[in-house]
Amino acid sequence: MTADQPVFRTDPNSLVAHAQLLAKAAEGGIDVYFEGDSIIRRWGATDYPELLANWNRNFHGWNAADFGWGADRTGNILWRLENGELDAVNPKVVVLLAGTNNVGDPSFQGDADAKTEDVTRGLEAIVRTIRKKAPAAVIVVMGSFPETTIWPSCPS
Repeated sequence: MTADQPVFRTDPNSLVAHAQLLAKAAEGGIDVYFEGDSIIRRWGATDYPELLANWNRNFHGWNAADFGWGADRTGNILWRLENGELDAVNPKVVVLLAGTNNVGDPSFQGDADAKTEDVTRGLEAIVRTIRKKAPAAVIVVMGSFPETTIWPSCPS
């Protein structure tokens, strides 16, 4: 499986999340659309109150919505986008952080250069899909940070 191919997740939590994210998209009124994996999800999640407080301080009044989902690889995000989560939303800005779980995938067959190329293809596929579904949006692609940057308690 390559990172630029849509991949449907069948685990129960992902099915519930997809239904909830479709409902959120259908509500509309979203100007800033955050897409990605658990790093993005945690910013606006009620089960991370400190991060949610920061989200509310920084994005209140911006019509921002969080569409991140934990453990997603680029193919999973691509599948979600191709299956309704960005349909008719028309945000002004899309912030994307993806590829972290691809980088950390120990089952990937190939060296670091091959993994880099694969993740890049996945990100390009996501950006193409965003451009198709939200052609007027500015797209901000965030970098995937090493684990020690994301989790300061990890030793360097």
